[in-house]
Amino acid sequence: MVDFTKKYENLPGMLIEYKDGGMALKKNTSTVKTDSILILGTALDGPVMEPVAVDDDSAYALFGESTDALGASNGATLLKAYAQARNIGCTDIRLMRVTGKTAKTQIKSAAKEVTELVRIEEDFATVSGNDETVITLSNDNINVESLKVYVKGVLLKGGYALNGKKLTIEAGVADANAAVTVQYAHTRKVLVNDEMHEVSSNKTITLNATPKEGTILISNNEQEVASSKYTVEGKLITFTDETVNPADILAVDYELLEGEVVLVTENGTPEAPFLTATSKIKKLLKEQPKEGSIKLYVNGVLFDNDKVIEVGDGEEGSDAEILHGGSFDDESTETIHGGTFDGKNRAILVRVNPTRKTVLVDKKYFKRGDEITVEYLNEKVSNVEPVIEFESYFGGEVYNQGYVTVKNIVSSSSDNVIGKKVVITVPDTKSVGATATLEYSSLDYKTFGALVQAINQDANNGVYKATTLYDDEYTMDLTLSSSYFVDGEDGLNPTPQEMFEALTGTKDNEGLLLESGAFQLLEGYQVDSIVVTGVYADQILVGKFNNFAYELALLCAVLSHRNKATIGFISVSPCKDTSLRGVQEYTEKLVAMNNLYFLKDQSGNIIKDSNGDPMDLGKFISVVAGPEIEHTDSKIGRFWGNPAVDYAAKNSLLAPQSAPTNKKIDGVKKLKFNFSNYQLDRITGNRIITFRSKLSGNTNNVVIVDGVTSAHPNSDYTRITTQRVMRYVSDEIREAGEPFLGEPNTIEQRNALASAISKKLSTCKEGGVIIDYAFQILSDAKSQLLGEANIELSIIPPQELRKITAVMGLKASL
Repeated sequence: MVDFTKKYENLPGMLIEYKDGGMALKKNTSTVKTDSILILGTALDGPVMEPVAVDDDSAYALFGESTDALGASNGATLLKAYAQARNIGCTDIRLMRVTGKTAKTQIKSAAKEVTELVRIEEDFATVSGNDETVITLSNDNINVESLKVYVKGVLLKGGYALNGKKLTIEAGVADANAAVTVQYAHTRKVLVNDEMHEVSSNKTITLNATPKEGTILISNNEQEVASSKYTVEGKLITFTDETVNPADILAVDYELLEGEVVLVTENGTPEAPFLTATSKIKKLLKEQPKEGSIKLYVNGVLFDNDKVIEVGDGEEGSDAEILHGGSFDDESTETIHGGTFDGKNRAILVRVNPTRKTVLVDKKYFKRGDEITVEYLNEKVSNVEPVIEFESYFGGEVYNQGYVTVKNIVSSSSDNVIGKKVVITVPDTKSVGATATLEYSSLDYKTFGALVQAINQDANNGVYKATTLYDDEYTMDLTLSSSYFVDGEDGLNPTPQEMFEALTGTKDNEGLLLESGAFQLLEGYQVDSIVVTGVYADQILVGKFNNFAYELALLCAVLSHRNKATIGFISVSPCKDTSLRGVQEYTEKLVAMNNLYFLKDQSGNIIKDSNGDPMDLGKFISVVAGPEIEHTDSKIGRFWGNPAVDYAAKNSLLAPQSAPTNKKIDGVKKLKFNFSNYQLDRITGNRIITFRSKLSGNTNNVVIVDGVTSAHPNSDYTRITTQRVMRYVSDEIREAGEPFLGEPNTIEQRNALASAISKKLSTCKEGGVIIDYAFQILSDAKSQLLGEANIELSIIPPQELRKITAVMGLKASL
């Protein structure tokens, strides 16, 4: 929920409406329209995590009692808060119970073996490329600097070495089974045969070219002259052999010292081309694949599975490959399907033996770096007990008193069992006449699905609902049983940590949401104000950065951004010691309280906006200290109310431009205690809402001291009237813009939109909601392509009169 400005960015429109559950309809016929208030808290009964609009009849019928048998408070907060808001005059009140658990039980038939196909996907491999490859070139005397190696026509810049005629390509530098071309220069031998020379007088001959050492062969009259009988210095040969004399004619064979430099390109032969080495990737599947179900995906694309080689145990040796697809010797036990074979009559294209789990795939079919995943079907055989689950509609311990019984239906003419009867017995306090027990026969409802539908559609049943995953099972097969409902909880008097999880959800150690809380469920709800009861802004919680007021402000920011501008209200812990010393210490606590709420990340770092300023959530909430106000209710009696509810209810009655400052709170008795003016001034300085007693005639009224928010003191939104005016104006603009959604983004349509907005803003100005306004609709070429239009609006809100100073003097005469 941190970056709430990017939520639902793919959704067109201006509003998301989250409707009430419709579990109770308001009967209040009052024509007075107020802002709506959603109150979150605890109750003895009623729906859990479902906002419900209520009136006097439905509120007490749905949410139970607020006191126990002795008249003491039972920990329920919702109904007291409802009574407060109603007493003050709010007519649009919604209640949401955030704690409590439903009661559950089940009936079932005998267990049976069930086979189901489960699709399994596993990572197979990342293709590493070629194995180490050794290629023998045709020539020696290779110039290493001239060597170039190409794989699939791409020059390798490294990853190979030459040793004599052996070229070694390192593993993983190219695709497997890829064509290799080698270019190089080498020196080719040049042989001289029968070069004739006459021996000089000093017994020497001079060759026509310089010979390579060790390659000279000299013949004299067809007799070889031993190499020990002459010396060689370059081209000059000097004889020491007495058999060689001047004027002898000698024949000389030799290899030239400097051969011919030749550029060669090799890629093997058609029968044996140069290819990078390949091998098979082996994968042991986690589960047994169903025959014919294996599929490979390469980089997310389905692969040609005819090139898959599947083996049984994955062991090397003659039994490693499954010989499918052709005529084999008599010892072959595999099914014959037809296929492709190599020279040894071994299958290359094969299918799976269903008793084996290891898959082999040759790397030659893939590119280096390819990501391969394998998908297959696995037959899961399990023992299943077909069940019908029962659950109470509402949460509470009272629902544990109900029970479900399965009985035999016996033929009247014999002792034969002809069916089963399901009997639901509801708690005494939830039964009215014929609804005390509900009976359903397998003769009428033959399957689980039909029985579940009958239970849920029964007009006499509003207590328990049924569900099943086994619609086609027969109710005749139900096991005889009788079981009470269990696990129903009232959820009264939760700990602060339990309330924090109920509101904000359950998270793991990394802060990831495991189960949604009330605040997550309300992200699409539309309401003017939210009040959280039973928790306090100054409450210390387990997590270092956990705070009820912060989370409420974050929720209201999300709602205001996407749905409807929403203001949150939360109280601080009440003053327990109302003596003079106790009130003073309480004041010091409130003055020292950190009442700033900047948006933070998971580590507690403050998040800043595009201008580098901290994103202030405080403008979306008001923190209320009170003191508590005494209320009277015909069902609850006298009680001290939650100050945040009183303040929210009073704001719901006011026009947007009318501040709650100095406003009287009607329908209430008195304050629990009074702050002094000095104390009120200091508490208000910390942007906390306070009340005081104010004498009007002979009546002591309760009035609101000042209408502030928890925004930073330098913010434009420190006044609640500013927020309420902005909410009213934004709602008006949303209403004006709604008909244009889905229409062409043309200049004509934008002009019509501008006219509709101008009309709404003019009405606001005439009614005193704003003093003046200016706006423009922007839609450049990019915005038009995206189907967007931006409205830039500036308004001047009315500034409330907060202080009147009268300067008086005396004169002798006028």
